[in-house]
Amino acid sequence: MSDNEYEPISGQDDHMNLNEDEAEILPDESASNVRSRPSSRVSTSSTSSRSRARSSRSIKTRNTESSVWQFFNRNTEQHPGRPVCSNCNAVFETSSSTTTLRRHLDLHQIIAPKRKQKSIDDYRTDPHTTKDQKERDDAVITWIVCDQQPFTVVECPQWRQMISKFDPRYQFHNRQTTKEQIINLFNSKKTDVKNLIAEIPGKVSFTSDMWTASNSDAFLSLTIHYVDNNWEFKNFLLDIIPFSARHTGINMGDAIMNVLYEYGLAEKALALTTDNASSMVVCGDHLVNELEFEFENLTFAHYRCAAHVLNLAVTKGLELVDESVVKIRKLMHFIKTSSPINNGLKSLCNVKNITYLAPELDVKTRWNSTYYMLNKW
Repeated sequence: MSDNEYEPISGQDDHMNLNEDEAEILPDESASNVRSRPSSRVSTSSTSSRSRARSSRSIKTRNTESSVWQFFNRNTEQHPGRPVCSNCNAVFETSSSTTTLRRHLDLHQIIAPKRKQKSIDDYRTDPHTTKDQKERDDAVITWIVCDQQPFTVVECPQWRQMISKFDPRYQFHNRQTTKEQIINLFNSKKTDVKNLIAEIPGKVSFTSDMWTASNSDAFLSLTIHYVDNNWEFKNFLLDIIPFSARHTGINMGDAIMNVLYEYGLAEKALALTTDNASSMVVCGDHLVNELEFEFENLTFAHYRCAAHVLNLAVTKGLELVDESVVKIRKLMHFIKTSSPINNGLKSLCNVKNITYLAPELDVKTRWNSTYYMLNKW
């Protein structure tokens, strides 16, 4: 056999007859990389897989390349492969980090924006686990309750778009499901309150008040006050009772009794404090009779709020100067309801370099409001 038989056949690639290591040399590989390879032979399919993997990594590297490189040239004839500043032609080592290059850009007052690092979770779209989904549902319904949002907010397209930006994996619910979740949360918290009340060692007292919302719906509030096992004074809103019946003392007393029965507080009730409304006085007397008759609770008593009593005394005392107060009230009302007069007063205060005080009217249900009105006169 002649030596010519070992030469490559015309038209074939030269690397076909080379050994495996030589066939794998890449243009940008160093000699140390080549020498460090294992000498074992691998299959052609394995070689192709590695090549594709390297190509994929190369593409990914190019796509995520730092933004500092747009201010440096790595292909100059004088310094091939070394970063050269496009502004001052400063030359850096090939091993220079992007942090070093950023410091140099600071000298030119150039800011290269940093790329946000994304984790694998940023690209996931599969649903959360049951536990994680529930944690997010609880956060949503807590926000709805605390911010008094309607149930329909969870179906708002703009709200869903915002949440999807924050968490693409969150699974949305309709308003019926959200309502059920809030009711379940309420029942759970109610059970916690009952367990807490059962652990109260002694007697409890209450404060109550009737008030009307802007839409004319009436509510009766009931707040509990007690001393816990650590001798710390505690209080919290026990219930807000929607009131569609007439606001009579008997009706309010029956509503409070229903709450005491529900939470097992009838035997622990010590006192009720309310304002001086005639209906509240009747309510207190009704509760005294009911608790004494049903539970032989002889210690329960109704008290009138001392602050309300003091306010009544002050209101009565103001009648002594009522004529002057009425005149000032008319003047304040005239200024407050007339824009030209009010604007003229502002201009006059500016000319005289006097602090302008907005006119204020007193309201019977707002304590100290008469004092504030007189103080601005």
